[in-house]
Amino acid sequence: FKLASQVLSSHVRNNADPSWEQNLLGAEVVGLEGPRRITVMCPDRTVRLYTETAGEYYKWLDALQKAASRRIEDFYELGQSLGEGAFAKVLLGLDRSTLEKFAVKIIEKQSDDELGLQFIWRELSVMKSVNHPSIVRTYDIFDTKNRLYIVLEYMPGGTLGEILKKLGRFTEAQARPILKDILSGVAYLHDKSIVHRDLKL
Repeated sequence: FKLASQVLSSHVRNNADPSWEQNLLGAEVVGLEGPRRITVMCPDRTVRLYTETAGEYYKWLDALQKAASRRIEDFYELGQSLGEGAFAKVLLGLDRSTLEKFAVKIIEKQSDDELGLQFIWRELSVMKSVNHPSIVRTYDIFDTKNRLYIVLEYMPGGTLGEILKKLGRFTEAQARPILKDILSGVAYLHDKSIVHRDLKL
């Protein structure tokens, strides 16, 4: 139920892949025990869910009520800076229950930049749909009024550009597995009709 704290999703595993998502932060969640109905009232729409059993009803009600009020700090301890760009900064995040390390990308929302937010959400949609060993994984997304928090796989080794700068050059033997990994990831994306358009060291 951890993912439900940010996004409520329903996925069907076939070629069509119909799905829907709803941000739950700040939503009002009301349960009606008799018909096992849960109503989630969000600013942009109201969603009603029905469960088959009482056990499912209580699990979903509890998860959805927690999801409506949880913050990223409830799940991750945010620590030192890992980097900063023009539109975002990245902090080290420590999962409070497992102590696993993650990279947490924090994007400040600009209220007047609707087009920029559309690009970010499109990129996030792509990031959530991929799962490959050569592609950084996206684990969680927290969408708040002023910030977007993206919890990513922690890669402590630095960028390929930083490694190359430190070594001075790669031998053919060093470059071969690196290129194999990169091309494997690109081939995976192309199989899913995704074009990267920003490959760099």
